Formats: sequence, structure tokens, C-alpha cells
Amino acid sequence: MPETIFEYATCVKTLMTLGNLSLSNFRYANAKYINLQGSDLSKANFEHANLQEALLMNAKIADYQLQSAISIHGAQLNLTMKAYEPDLILNGQPNCSILSTEHWILKQGQVEVQMSEDNTNTCRFVLRSYDIGAIISQRINISNKWDFNPWSSSQAVLNGNISKNVTIELRQINSKQEIHSRMYLSKHKCNRLFLL
Repeated sequence: MPETIFEYATCVKTLMTLGNLSLSNFRYANAKYINLQGSDLSKANFEHANLQEALLMNAKIADYQLQSAISIHGAQLNLTMKAYEPDLILNGQPNCSILSTEHWILKQGQVEVQMSEDNTNTCRFVLRSYDIGAIISQRINISNKWDFNPWSSSQAVLNGNISKNVTIELRQINSKQEIHSRMYLSKHKCNRLFLL
């Protein structure tokens, strides 16, 4: 049914194959694992929608429609589509034309920013001492990424602990600086406690 409103809807694992959903509104919808295979999604709005693991093969949909989705992680798309997961980390792939101190805070140790051999615009953080290691962090404003009414004052803090092994901690904190949830990622294991 064209022009259907799914704004703020929870349609996790919903089956909507071969439907005419052109001009429909999926803004802020939680549509993880939704099956939209073969559906007409032309001019549908997916702004801030969670389309994680969505099935979109053979759907009539343009690349630009997915650019404003909060997540398309693991989504199965048409082979011709070029859609990318949005990056929450500011200067996560360090850009040599932007000062790394603009987004990253060095908390411990020493790191250098070196130009990549493959791309002169891309840089990388290089650890100066494995014995000392290093910790870099940044605060990420995610309030403009999806509806945060339940957590209106939330922030995400990304800490990268660099030594022989790299560990990344992502914490969600509230306005009182209390930790609401956290996730640890490392080379050897992934401990997921993040509740977003």
C-alpha cells in the first residue's frame, strides 16, 4: 500500500515482500530483520530507521534512500547498490588534512599520526611504545542519529586502548555521568553489554 506511515513503528522480523510501499515513511522505525524483498520502495523515507539485517534484494530502492538510515549493518542489498553504514566516529580513519587533536584526546602514552602509503589523504595512528601503550578517546554526540527521548542527555564515549592488543570500549553515559551501558571489543573477544 503506497504512502503507508511506519514512522516510529517497531516492525522487527516483519514480512513485507512484493508490496507496493512507494512514498512510505519508515522514519525512526525499528525494522531490524525486516523482509522487503521484491517490494517497490521508490521514494520511501528511511531517515534514522534501523535496517540491520534487512532483506532488500530485488526491491525497487535507490542508494540515496539508505544514506540517512541509522543502520544497514548486515542488510542484504541489490548487487548494484552502493550503500554504506554511517560512521559515528569522527575522523575514525584519520584524515591528514584534519588535525587529529580536533576529535581525539590522548589520555596516556604517545602516538604519532602517519600518512598511509596507499592514500595520501588517509593517516593512521601509530603507537610509539608497546611497553607504555596508549589510550585515545573521543566523545560522540549521537543525539542527532536517532530518537533519544528515553535518553535525552546521553553521550557515547569511545576509548581505544592501544598496546600489543587493541581494546575498544564504547560507553553510554547519561547527563549525571553515570554509565548506562558499555561494550568492549578486542582482537580476541567481543564482550557486548551495550543496550542501545
